[in-house]
Amino acid sequence: MLVSDIIWDTEGQDVNLPKKVEVSDGLSDEEIEDYLSDTYGYCVCAYSVPMTDDDVDEFGLYVNEVEGRVS
Repeated sequence: MLVSDIIWDTEGQDVNLPKKVEVSDGLSDEEIEDYLSDTYGYCVCAYSVPMTDDDVDEFGLYVNEVEGRVS
């Protein structure tokens, strides 16, 4: 799985860290953060991961619920 848009906590240091990293599929958010910090030596402030089919389904249900309230 590709983790992208990584924002590192460098405490103001000028370092060259990747914006994208390939990690194993199925990792939890905590496991991704641990992997990145253990591998690169810096904590992560934020990042993006691809949406899964479950995420898409859940988002669709949410949108339908919100649209129902607006109608």
